[in-house]
Amino acid sequence: MTLKTCKKCGEKKDPAEFYRHKLTVDKLNPWCKECCRADCRRWRKENPDKKRAASKRWGDNNRARCRKNHREWCRKNPQRIRADNARRRARMLGAPGFCTPEQLSDLIAYYNERCYLCGAPYEVIDHVIPLSRGGTNWPSNLRPACNYCNNKKHASLPSESGITSAALAGLRACAVGV
Repeated sequence: MTLKTCKKCGEKKDPAEFYRHKLTVDKLNPWCKECCRADCRRWRKENPDKKRAASKRWGDNNRARCRKNHREWCRKNPQRIRADNARRRARMLGAPGFCTPEQLSDLIAYYNERCYLCGAPYEVIDHVIPLSRGGTNWPSNLRPACNYCNNKKHASLPSESGITSAALAGLRACAVGV
């Protein structure tokens, strides 16, 4: 097996560690992938305006591909979307607190991906003390809930809404036709 020497770092590496480059004799970039990546990171840090403009141009020229990639990412990351939406809504209402996607995943796992009120599969994230009533966006105020319970509770506290696990079980059964 032949090794190639990187012109940037001087290390001898396997040819697979180099990007292809059609204008060179050996058809490989003179710098290894690691050096190329480091140089790209440095350039992006030094030229944020140029990078932003280049990204915008690429997005404008590849609109359909951007939409497809975004839809695919959203499909693969539903919990991140929920966390981002909850954080955005809380920020717009001026609520204190922050919940990371990891904290939200842990919270959902704690409740076994079930509604904290009735035990049905969760669909949304509920603020126990509603944001409209001064609630926070800290993980301690967030719970997984089904749409039915979340809509029934609306902007009230669980104790004020009349929702109890036993009472709700009968309502839920009627609502879903069980």
